[in-house]
Order: sequence, then C-alpha cells, then structure tokens
Amino acid sequence: MNSPSSQKKVFKQIQPCPLSMLLQAKRHYMGFSLNMPSQSNGCVAIGGTLSNNSLIEAYANGVFPWFETLPVLWYSPSQRPLFLSQDSFKVSKSFRKFLKTKTCVRNSAQALKEDASENKEDASEKELYHLAIDRNFSAVIQSCAMHKRASQKDDAGTWIGPEMLKAYTDLHRLGLAHSIEVYRDNNLVGGLYGVSLGRAFFGESMFSKESNTSKLALLALTQLSKVLESYGNYGFLFIDCQQASKHIMSLGAELHSKKNYRLLMVEAMSSPCLKGLWTELESPLSHSLAKEDFS
Repeated sequence: MNSPSSQKKVFKQIQPCPLSMLLQAKRHYMGFSLNMPSQSNGCVAIGGTLSNNSLIEAYANGVFPWFETLPVLWYSPSQRPLFLSQDSFKVSKSFRKFLKTKTCVRNSAQALKEDASENKEDASEKELYHLAIDRNFSAVIQSCAMHKRASQKDDAGTWIGPEMLKAYTDLHRLGLAHSIEVYRDNNLVGGLYGVSLGRAFFGESMFSKESNTSKLALLALTQLSKVLESYGNYGFLFIDCQQASKHIMSLGAELHSKKNYRLLMVEAMSSPCLKGLWTELESPLSHSLAKEDFS
C-alpha cells in the first residue's frame, strides 16, 4: 500500500488517451513517417490540408506546417532544438533578477481574488504577474500572429495566417493544442502556444508585450513537466522548438540530429496524450514555480 506522499495525483478533467485512438480515422491521410526524406531546407511535403487528422499525423511523425501562402508546406529539419530535461532552461542574471524582484507568480484564480482586495499602490510596486493555462488560447495565437520579429521589415505580421489560426484553434478545441499565458493587471502581456502529443510538447510560437514575459511563459512550460510527473509518467520527454534561433539556443535548447530525434519521438509517442483543457494544472504549476530557488 502506497503512503500518502507517494500516491500520484489524479486528473479531474484531462483525459489520458492513446495516440492510436487519435489516429484511427484516416490514419495515413498524408502518409507522414519519421523516416521521410527532406530537402536541404527541411521540407518533406507540399499540399494537403490543415485538418485535425493531418496535424495529428504530422506531429506524431515529427513534421510541422510552415508557410505564408497556400499550398501548405510541411517540414522536418535535419536538426531540432530541444529542451530535454526539466532543468535545462537557462536563467540568465537579468532574468533571475526579474523573477526575484519583480515577479510574484500566481495562478488565475489567486490573481482574481487577490486583485479584488489588494491596495493598488502596493500592486503597482510589486508588478505582479500571474500565469494561466488554456484560458484564452485565441488571444495568445492572435498575439503571436501579430508579434513582429526582429527579422521583419514591415508590419505584415508572421507566417500565422488565417488558415493556421483556424487549424490550431480547432486543435485546441479538440484538447491537443495549449497555451501558457502571462498576465499583469488582468492584461495578457506574454505567452506561447503549442501542440502536445504523448510525452512531447511541440512549441509553435511565443510573444511578449513586456520584457521577459515570453521567457516566463517558456520557463513555466518547462516547469509544467515537473508538475505532470506528479500525476504519473506524463512529464515531457522533450520540448521541441522546431527551428533553431539565437534566442532559443541562449535559453538552453540543444540541437539534436534527426537520428536521435527519431529515437526520442518513438519513446514519446508510446505514452498517452493528455487530451482536454489543462486549466486544472494552473495551481500546481504556480506552487511548483514558487518553490524554485532562482538565486
């Protein structure tokens, strides 16, 4: 008989679901596989649709869509930037100061309760941020779509066009795409979204309207892996950032060959998918972050 301290937590609304159940309908709709040959730029296929079936099959085989105008382009780069361990996120000196002196991470329920009674002057001095999960997925992906990158020369937005917006919103409604949200004074100021299958999280995009808020969202995502371990063997085997960038690499991601990535994918896809809204993970996530020593 297990002691109370060794007993695993039980999900309230999240439903562990075998990947095979999600792939039953039109299982080989696009014919993706982990061994698909790719062009030098990582493209493995052209065309098809962004249906739930197509996206699930693609991500289950390490493939993701990336295009500005139709047709859909599907990619599987030769090297993948991954966060492999729960402690691989690098906390820089400036970000550590932000976490220690300007941030008090709370979940959404705590924030609403405390903001109602807190003195406004004290609140402004503390600059309190709070985290939420899957509360406003549409606002996060819209913010990512409009977030101007350093490489952009105009205000046209990003590659997240109408087709992508609809596709990932549909996947969110299915319970497989999720958002990590950062709020201050109940305003969305940072966040990220991605797809979760098995023990893998595929990060799609992130944004920040205030300094360090996208980093806070990514830190929360890595910490979420520890939270999921308390429910069983559900922690992320890896977080896939898909495309390497100087920013992502500076935060602790490491490049892995396609061969190594395939091995990790096989292991990750053998575990159940956590289908449904992840909002119930907000409180344990905030408690987990509060216990971390960022000194």
